[in-house]
This record gives sequence, C-alpha cells and structure tokens, in this order.
Amino acid sequence: MRKILIADDNNANRYFLEALFKGEGYETILAKDGVGALELARKYKPDAIITDILMPVMDGFELCRIWKSDAELKNIPFIVYTATYTEPKDEQLMMKLGADRFLIKPMQPESMAEAVREVLAQDKPPRQPEISGDEMEGLKRYNEVLFHKLEQKISQLENEVSERRKAEEKLLKTVDALVRTSAELDKFSAASYHDLQEPLRMITSYLQLLEKRLEGKLDNETSGYINTVIEGAKHMSTLVKGIIDYSKVDKLEDRYEKVDMDSLADSVIAGLKNDKKYASASINKAPLPRVMGSKVK
Repeated sequence: MRKILIADDNNANRYFLEALFKGEGYETILAKDGVGALELARKYKPDAIITDILMPVMDGFELCRIWKSDAELKNIPFIVYTATYTEPKDEQLMMKLGADRFLIKPMQPESMAEAVREVLAQDKPPRQPEISGDEMEGLKRYNEVLFHKLEQKISQLENEVSERRKAEEKLLKTVDALVRTSAELDKFSAASYHDLQEPLRMITSYLQLLEKRLEGKLDNETSGYINTVIEGAKHMSTLVKGIIDYSKVDKLEDRYEKVDMDSLADSVIAGLKNDKKYASASINKAPLPRVMGSKVK
C-alpha cells in the first residue's frame, strides 16, 4: 500500500486530506509542521508528501529545500498545497526549490486525488532544485517575512481568544443576572398575586354576606346588581391569575393541553354581552381550531 505524508498545521485540513486519501486506498502519515514531516519521512519513507507552506517551526519553503538536499528523500515527490502563498512568484520559487506540483486550496476532492495520481505515475524522476546562491539569500529574507506573518497570525489568534474569553465572561455574568432577576420576578409575582387577590376576595365575600342578610328584602334589580359585581370580581380574580401564569409561561410547558378556542371565544363573547356597551353589538365568529396551550383554570 502506497504511503502519503501530509504536513499541515491546520487540523481540519489535515483530517480532510487523511480522509480523502484513505478513501483512495493510501496509507496516510500526519505531521503538524516541517520538522515533524522530516522525522516521519526518514522513518517511514513515504511515496509522496503533500505539504502546506505556512506552518510553525519549519515552513514549506525550508522543508522543500532540506527535502531536496537529503539523499534519502530527494527522489520522493514533493507536492505543495497552499492557501496563503498563491502568487505566481510563490509557485516559481517553490518549483525552483524542486517541488513537483504546486496546488492551491481549496480543490475538489477528485481533482486533488487525480493530481496526486499523476505525480506518482510520472515516468521521469522527481524534480531537483534549480536555485542560485542569490536566490537562496532571497529565500532567507522570504522566510523572515513568512515568520513575521506567522507571528502576526498567532498574535491575532491570541487576541481573538482573549476577546472570546471576555465575551464568555460577560455572557456568564449576564446569564447570572438574568437568573437572579427571574428569581426576584417570581417572588414579586407571588406577592402581587396575593396583594391583588385579597381585595377581590373581600369584595366577593362581603357582597355575598350582604346578599344573604338582605335575602327576601331586595328587589330583582338590586339583586342583579349585586350578582353582576360578584361575577365581575370573580372574573377579575381569574384575569389576575391568568396574568401571573402568563408571566411564567416558559415554566408551564408541563401544563400544556389542547384548548378549545371555540369555547374560549364563546365565553369571551358572553362576557362582552354582559357589558352594556357591547350588549347590542353584533359579533361574528368563524369556526376555530383546538390549539396547545395552558388553559386558564
């Protein structure tokens, strides 16, 4: 089974190539940088290497230079797969260092696999370096720029991590504050419910007591007034309970049931009919569905 050495500091890129070439029937060896790639190449003697350029410790340019000067490795095809250095001058430099193929990320999996098959199937020997002393000096300067970019990238990542941590801390504080606020609102709701219900209970109780003591002494109209007030107080009590329940709607999922909207609408219309303002109103209602909700008891 042919072996492919994959060198890339990005986990996602490394695992993508690993999955691709395992699926193509190759054995894969993974490295995170140029130094690790050299160690693994000397140990396992792969049939080809696919490497990124921008990597820590040792970049792809330096890896190629050392690879092509190593008697044991120089005839092993060297394939570059980069997303950072994609200019023609980057390709020219890498090819002068002896790279056999220069590929730019991203590529379709089938195109990537075909490119590697072509390199491995070529009859001619792998390319050798064609770089002068002046160009080597230029490469050193190029590497300095490369490392500077890498340092900037690391610094940027560190800043992003720091900002993310700050955002997470702020989010945790916000969540904690919301939890405390929710607990305080629960206490307030309970207290408000008691404070609002108590006078309504008193109104209902005293009116019922008054009605009982004056039983037989009240005319029908007066009895009707008393009953209307009692029913109004009871209705108000139900509304208060409904408002409190609505404030806890996110905690009432276990109390959800199918609610008959037709019956609910009928009760609302009946309540409006008891109000003189709406007594002569014409209210039309179409058939309504049953929906899931927390029914007011």
